[in-house]
Formats: sequence, C-alpha cells, structure tokens
Amino acid sequence: MAGLFSFLFGRKKQKKAGSVKYKSSLVFEVSGTAASYNVTHTTAESKILQKQKVEPGYTYRYEIEREGYFYFSAQSNTKDSKIHVKAIKDGEVIKEDYKIVTIKLPSSQE
Repeated sequence: MAGLFSFLFGRKKQKKAGSVKYKSSLVFEVSGTAASYNVTHTTAESKILQKQKVEPGYTYRYEIEREGYFYFSAQSNTKDSKIHVKAIKDGEVIKEDYKIVTIKLPSSQE
C-alpha cells in the first residue's frame, strides 16, 4: 500500500541542508547639516521602513541573506540644508549620493 501511495503521489523531497547563496553586511547612513531627517528604506525582509526625525549619523545595519535591490532615502526637516547618504557593504563604501541610494546585491563585479 505504501508503494502505491508513493507511486501515485510521489515521495516527499528531503530538504538538503545547504549554505546560504549570498550573505553580506550592509549599512545605510545619513549625514548633513539638518537637525533631523525623515528616512525611508528597505529592510532585510524586503519591507519598507519609514522613520521620522532621525538625527544626523542615523544608520541602519543588517545582515543580508538574499540578492536584490536595496533602497535608502532621506529628506531634510530643515530648509536649505545638505543631505548625504551612503551604502556601506562589508565595511566598504559602495555608493554615496545626495538624498537617495539604490543598490543591487550582488553587484555585477561580485
């Protein structure tokens, strides 16, 4: 009977214990001349996180175990202020810009 069940419905596939395809440390950081910023960015779980009135030097750190696009933006709460955002992967600045950074991991160089 068990043989017939296996034939009709197939056997359950065993999940193989494997290594993570991609793993990296990622940090987003905002700095500038404003007293505070509103930030929006992706999380490690691909969700959107919004925070209001964060101070200069705000960082968001996480371990990434997936490939994909990651986004970080900052908006100043002070008129005529400067904003600088950067993405740091495994301790190395990989992108920096004014207000917004979008990166794809792994990059084409990896």
